Amino acid sequence: MSWLAVRSMYSTLSEVQQTACEQHAERAFIGDRKGDTFEWKTYGDFGTDIGRLSKALHNLGVGKGDAVACISTNRYEWAVGNYACLALGAKWVPMYENQKATDWE
Repeated sequence: MSWLAVRSMYSTLSEVQQTACEQHAERAFIGDRKGDTFEWKTYGDFGTDIGRLSKALHNLGVGKGDAVACISTNRYEWAVGNYACLALGAKWVPMYENQKATDWE
């Protein structure tokens, strides 16, 4: 399926993510290194984690147009945070641990 066909089926990236997580719930999605092995998360795990964080952020008052900053290395939870914000219409502002505090400000 072409990108244009996919684009015409969905109005937001959050909708694409939700559909993928529902349709491929049991499939391995992303691996997290644990020592010498990987711990795999499924699409279903990803969707569940996004839903939980989205609900928690909503309960904290995060909504459309708000910004949520995260200082972290690249990791699974970063992707979850990004999609949780997208689901709420909020902005995800990723920042790296090795940046200066003045960059974060």
